Amino acid sequence: MRFKRNTERTGRCPKKLQNAEKNKSVAKRSRLFLLIGFAFFINPVPLGLDLIPDVFGCIFIYFGLTQLAFFDGAVEKARKCIFYLFVVELFNLIFMRSVFLSDIGSNRLLAVTVFSILQGIVYVMAFRLLFSGISYFSMRNNCNQSLKKCDNTAFMTYLAFFVRIAATLIPELLA
Repeated sequence: MRFKRNTERTGRCPKKLQNAEKNKSVAKRSRLFLLIGFAFFINPVPLGLDLIPDVFGCIFIYFGLTQLAFFDGAVEKARKCIFYLFVVELFNLIFMRSVFLSDIGSNRLLAVTVFSILQGIVYVMAFRLLFSGISYFSMRNNCNQSLKKCDNTAFMTYLAFFVRIAATLIPELLA
């Protein structure tokens, strides 16, 4: 009854309902940013040429993790690791043209190997922190379904990203 009188008098929803709707829209936007960001990492990078630059994916993931970072410190550290990945991917993007146009196979192999090693290190750090933060948050808030799926999702994410690195590195080894 009180809610009805407040909305009749002011024509607006109470503050708590407005905040709940705002939080839902922020959560939807964060999830959208994360999905779009990870979509940039789907393609392999043959010959050092990245058609869909991963730098933009890092930016989307960084802003997508902002809301999750409030819930756990591990997710905040994962967000910092995504920034480090952004730096690695930015250097990769800067040197992409010279690596792709290089006629010397050993130079191209060296560049692709260095960037693959750096990406692998940062991927492991970021995903380990991210999934430990998500599993801690799920355990703390009694989200049993999310907790059950977290380990399998982490394994599949590691597998996908290291297959991507291998798909980038193996053609250079054969050349």
